[in-house]
Amino acid sequence: MHDLFDGRVGERLGLDEYWADFEQRFWKTGSPGFWKLERQQHFQEPGDEGWKAFAQSRWDEAMRILQERRDEFHDYYRKVAKAGFATRRVRVVEEPLTPYLQWETC
Repeated sequence: MHDLFDGRVGERLGLDEYWADFEQRFWKTGSPGFWKLERQQHFQEPGDEGWKAFAQSRWDEAMRILQERRDEFHDYYRKVAKAGFATRRVRVVEEPLTPYLQWETC
């Protein structure tokens, strides 16, 4: 198999370090854009109120919170487009779909 990293070793980052690094690099993506490949069937976002509601089986509240954030999401993707690139995500899923995947795709 071809060594895509040319023998280089990666660095494991803590969550705060990862987000700081990601945020810095993300806005420099440029054309054609940013692709994200995901494989996880479960995920935790304990700082997110919608995720907390979902994790505590408060489905109606989780959906209400997502709806309330629609404008925020639209603004984010307008900012991405204004920066001159697009984001794309591919997620590999297994059936049956986990509750997280059902919530996350709403």
